[in-house]
Amino acid sequence: MNIAEIRAKYPSPRDPIDDDQTIASYCVGGALCLSLGWAWRFPTSDMLADAIKEANLAMKLYAIDAAMEIIRLSDACEWEAAWEKLEAALT
Repeated sequence: MNIAEIRAKYPSPRDPIDDDQTIASYCVGGALCLSLGWAWRFPTSDMLADAIKEANLAMKLYAIDAAMEIIRLSDACEWEAAWEKLEAALT
């Protein structure tokens, strides 16, 4: 899974608090889920961990930790840091 392709397709993550419930609304973890063809736009840490493992089996033992950090960063609207953490989880 290529982070550049995910970011190009989903360039504008949003805070779930500001979610207007449209299909265009998603967080950084949601961008990964959507790119996998899953419907989760604002996944829980367990959902995001599953997506990370799907994209990179080598993250099997660390996926939940990465997922929790990506969600924490997204919730704080620290988008660039969340993208960086997602890229690290996928490579």
